[in-house]
Amino acid sequence: MRALLVHNPMAGTKGHDKGSIIDALQLADIKVDYVSTKDDDLERALKHARDVVVAAGGDGTIGYVFTHLADRSIPIGILPLGSANNIARSLGIAGTPAELAEKWRAGHVHSFHLVEVTYGKDKRELCTEGFGVGVMATLIRRRAKGKKADGADAIRRGRRPFTALVSDAE
Repeated sequence: MRALLVHNPMAGTKGHDKGSIIDALQLADIKVDYVSTKDDDLERALKHARDVVVAAGGDGTIGYVFTHLADRSIPIGILPLGSANNIARSLGIAGTPAELAEKWRAGHVHSFHLVEVTYGKDKRELCTEGFGVGVMATLIRRRAKGKKADGADAIRRGRRPFTALVSDAE
């Protein structure tokens, strides 16, 4: 089996690095092609996926793979490495990368249905966990595109755009 490993090296606090994840997959006889979520060629890599795509990261990484994988017939293996892991928890997925890779070899497959939201005149978007409207949804979307901050800095970085957005509202 050949896998495209889509890895967020910044996900979670468990310290799962590229090498340890690749080692775990190779122990399950999975050949690995690697792309980081930080790489510019991530979208291209997802267009040329293999037998399975492995999403290693948090809900953002997993959601991105679900919504951007060109060929919907390719299975997605989830390695929940984030803080919340809502998608993995809702599907009952837990374990170490090595344990999960062995399950994929044994054919453990769940279906997952994406939600398509249509808005505006002709805008459409796929969602994995849910969707929102209004100020908070706008701020979350903007933050997802930016660099993450830690601790008190994260709160300060959230207050500034919130204040700007609300002050411009009618």
